[in-house]
Amino acid sequence: MIKEAKEVTVMTRRNRTVPIRLFLCACLFLIIASLFPLPVHATADEPGLSAQAAFVYCIEENQTVLSRNAEQTVYPPSSVKIMTGPIACEALSERLDESVTIEKKMLGPGSGYRCLNLKVNDVLTVRDLLYGAICGNDYDACYVLACLVSGSVDAFIERMNQRALELGAANTRYTNPTGVHDPAMTTIAVDTAKVALAAAGNPLYLEISSAEKYTTSGGLRISNRNSLLIASPYRDTRCRGLNTGMTDEGGYCIATVAGNGTYSYLCVLLGVPQENGQYTEVRSLIDWN
Repeated sequence: MIKEAKEVTVMTRRNRTVPIRLFLCACLFLIIASLFPLPVHATADEPGLSAQAAFVYCIEENQTVLSRNAEQTVYPPSSVKIMTGPIACEALSERLDESVTIEKKMLGPGSGYRCLNLKVNDVLTVRDLLYGAICGNDYDACYVLACLVSGSVDAFIERMNQRALELGAANTRYTNPTGVHDPAMTTIAVDTAKVALAAAGNPLYLEISSAEKYTTSGGLRISNRNSLLIASPYRDTRCRGLNTGMTDEGGYCIATVAGNGTYSYLCVLLGVPQENGQYTEVRSLIDWN
């Protein structure tokens, strides 16, 4: 799996710092850009999909299995958190048991969205907040994490966009850490696949996004909203992570990693029009492979 390059510096005679990270990021871009060769299945064999855009990638074979409207501009919905979560996991992995007191500046526009209903002076651990944002898809937890990682939400969004460029997701633009609809926030399915592939390579993020449920240090219960991973008619034990959600403008989305015993597939669906359609369609893709 792809891991972020650590920053290394050398000193010139003029005592100037020369960032090696730029070179490493360029290499990373070339690696990811080469990950998606031509599809290996005939179009005639593809299952019927209502998704606006779809992309399926075989990890072991480094092959694109299905690409449908994968370079068409769409709204990302909750798949934005596939960038938010791993950045937070990387930055805070050594602080999981640290207590965080919620401040007013950490609280975003949570009204009307799935939230932990955090309030000023609430105390949670970093682990609690990660599970809230990644497992529970809770919007207010995303805003708190953004502030913890970068000092402000705006600075965190800049970091998200920079990471997108490093991963070769040049057609993606983030304007918030949650996926709340913004006409200026757009992506394409192949970009989402690049981000998701990197996310799946983060063990902490994959563990949290695959958890069925979690209880915070204060006794609050968090449930995964991904019906592939919980007791539901759509449960599929072949799947791990990563994210699902919807907005009225962007439809339903899902990204998951599924194994069939021989190969692992990264599946991305964006713009599914009907509720629960993302589950039936991603399962049909897994069965097809």
